[in-house]
Amino acid sequence: TPESQIPENEIPGVPVQVAQTDSPDLADAINRAVDFLGHSKYIAVLGAGGAYAPQRLERCLAAIEDPSRFRQPGLVATGLHLVDSQGLPLDPADERHAQLARLWAPGREGVGVPEWLGAGDFVIAAANIFARRSYLQSNPLITGIASFAYHAAIQAGVQGLLEVIDEPLLELHWSGRETSHSALATASLLRAQIRLLGALREKLGTSPETRRNFADFHRAAWNNLSGLREDLFSQAALQLASQAPHEEMVRL
Repeated sequence: TPESQIPENEIPGVPVQVAQTDSPDLADAINRAVDFLGHSKYIAVLGAGGAYAPQRLERCLAAIEDPSRFRQPGLVATGLHLVDSQGLPLDPADERHAQLARLWAPGREGVGVPEWLGAGDFVIAAANIFARRSYLQSNPLITGIASFAYHAAIQAGVQGLLEVIDEPLLELHWSGRETSHSALATASLLRAQIRLLGALREKLGTSPETRRNFADFHRAAWNNLSGLREDLFSQAALQLASQAPHEEMVRL
């Protein structure tokens, strides 16, 4: 807000620029910031309830610019260290530790990134996004949904452009609440999945790797831990195809 203290007062010597947007949607606000920060090569997101480990940016930068990779990532996510609302370490007996462990288990067991994303949202929050600005310009965040960071990770993951660092480099206060199963929440998730399909349309048409990764993601999503309704998504996709002329159905 206009009354907020400029962070420059808290961290002397660090250049700070404050920008405001009237958008009530966080994903839209980040998309606008990506356009605004024309001088920046990288974008890191940090919101309330989060804090970076001292080496987080350095480790993310090294991963995104790793010269040994055949294809350099567009987006990086890291492991998390959970804290309570006061920023103190979460009680070891808190169920959220077990929830987070379940989400990270597939990757630690050697499952590929697309299947891992199908199993559940291990990224958890927008604060876990470190990205090339050019990537976010070409692949803007899906607006109007709470789980936009998860969908951003899926979009990058099926294209082979997501790098995951299994180190707790982000401190986060996470509610751990299960995704709502209300009709409104389910409809929002289905719309997001349809929009993700649209965003990947060109790649799915030209890249066998992306098609293979997308298939791996959807197979794993039948047992998703984060509320994605793969059964309803498949039905919706089939219904959309069935509305086309018969000769067009196979292509669609």
